[in-house]
Amino acid sequence: MTERKTIKGEIEGWGREPNKFKGGRGSLGIKVEGEWHNLLGKLETLEKVQKEFPKGSIVQFEEEENKRGYLDIVEDSIKKIEKAEAYEGGIKQPSGDRKDKDYVTCFMAAVDVIVIKIAYSFRKNKPLSAFEITNETMQMTEQLYLDYQKVKEKLKREGKW
Repeated sequence: MTERKTIKGEIEGWGREPNKFKGGRGSLGIKVEGEWHNLLGKLETLEKVQKEFPKGSIVQFEEEENKRGYLDIVEDSIKKIEKAEAYEGGIKQPSGDRKDKDYVTCFMAAVDVIVIKIAYSFRKNKPLSAFEITNETMQMTEQLYLDYQKVKEKLKREGKW
């Protein structure tokens, strides 16, 4: 049985560009209430949905588990709703687990660097393997996170944090 759940909240952002698949389809990330969700569909539809529901929109949509076990937004399930409807039990408080958010931020920064490195490797006609990309991304994420923690502690000691 596939898992299905309803998501409600404010759109905090969209992915930069859709990941393109064969046949004019693709996927696009949408960040709602601090979590990323995956929207699949025709490229034209993804662009239309992104314009129809800009950052700051209060929305509701359904997610369903795909064959590989990941959750994807059910096509045509995104709709605008009122703020009171999205936050029936009051506004969701942050989990307080800042560590996870900091690590995700470092991961996203590492991915940005790796994307540039991949493009450079193609220009030099020496494409990186999937293993190299994954390995470098994770190593860079860990290093960025450790460096971030060191700087944060230093700033706290100096009373600047």
